[in-house]
Amino acid sequence: MIQFGCGTGCSGVVVADNQTGRPARLPRGGEENMYLDLQFEVDSRLLAAQWLEYSTNRCVIEFFDYDRQTWKAVSKVDVGGADACYRSISDNIR
Repeated sequence: MIQFGCGTGCSGVVVADNQTGRPARLPRGGEENMYLDLQFEVDSRLLAAQWLEYSTNRCVIEFFDYDRQTWKAVSKVDVGGADACYRSISDNIR
């Protein structure tokens, strides 16, 4: 997982498969998903992504399952106003 900045509060993510070297783009990032934060384990298919949804000014966490080919959104949770995005994912899902 490689996360790179694209401006203040903006970032993109590329996922590389260690076995094949094939890259895949995370379906979240850029200016539409500001303050993107990720939580994952190397040996798990589950990824948690937290960002500020600009259109609603709400902080959300979305959970994805990745099977090395496709991202499947599992669930999405509103965790509060914009200030909630300054907390970690772990703190917001307690």
